[in-house]
Amino acid sequence: MNIIIIGTSPIIEHHIKCLQYLKFNILAICTTNKSSSNHIILKNKYKINYAFNDVKKLFYFANKCKEFSFLVAPRIKDTEKIILKCLRYNTKIFVEKPITNNLSFLKKIYKYKKLIFVGYNRIFYENVGFLYKKIKNKKNLFIDVSCAEDNKNDILTNSCHIISILLKIFKDIKIFKIVRDKNFIFVSAETFKKNFLIIKLNFQATENFEIKIIDRKIVYHLKPIEKLVIYKNLEKVLVDNVNYYKPKKKKEINEFKMNIYKPGFLNQAKMFKKFIKYDKKIINNIDFSKKIIKLTNKIYGKKSL
Repeated sequence: MNIIIIGTSPIIEHHIKCLQYLKFNILAICTTNKSSSNHIILKNKYKINYAFNDVKKLFYFANKCKEFSFLVAPRIKDTEKIILKCLRYNTKIFVEKPITNNLSFLKKIYKYKKLIFVGYNRIFYENVGFLYKKIKNKKNLFIDVSCAEDNKNDILTNSCHIISILLKIFKDIKIFKIVRDKNFIFVSAETFKKNFLIIKLNFQATENFEIKIIDRKIVYHLKPIEKLVIYKNLEKVLVDNVNYYKPKKKKEINEFKMNIYKPGFLNQAKMFKKFIKYDKKIINNIDFSKKIIKLTNKIYGKKSL
């Protein structure tokens, strides 16, 4: 199975490791930054035959190739124009999130929906899959989410991962109220099953990203997001002759212990392979991306075009 990679940021190396493990043949790699030498470094390290620092040369090369797909993860500012060029080949495209923050662009490419796989790797976590099966139809849940971002712009490029997890598990989110301050943004919302949800975005806070889902006596706690701990009931602990109570751990799923690859990346690559080979139906399509973009734009305070 052949693939052409566009982009040479640090995240690309994680993709390459998974693709090669799954027997993809990487035909070429290209950077969109002409001053970068990363394409040569990756070419040599992973024995890729061709490397380019000019997308025009890359697409000229692609014209000579048959039966291949694209992995597109360039600088965010280059993503839209690269996708448009890749779509001319009528082949499957893996594009890293965020595909765009412009809903008008999604309308432009919507007719190519069946060709596009959007890379939200966290929805492929084992713990997210577990939660989806466990609580997707549950009601009367309280969901408490914390995001620690450096600045407001990270809502569009990073907090979108958290929104993707929430949409994977709970299908849809309706926002009721947003409170904005220079140090934080507070969001109250509900899920498709009317579960109450709060999202707190704290800028430059010294804390991990966190999702806590409370189902009466059971608490599902992702902190950091790669580690799910399930608590049920309380247990009494004696410390210095003083009794106190702490949540009783029932189960733990740690993404870092699943395999040697960046969490979610191998499962994501496996799904992309099925998407290419069997036209496998996926959740992480343009419609899913549109939901995420609408929510992150709204939380940011940006008007959706």
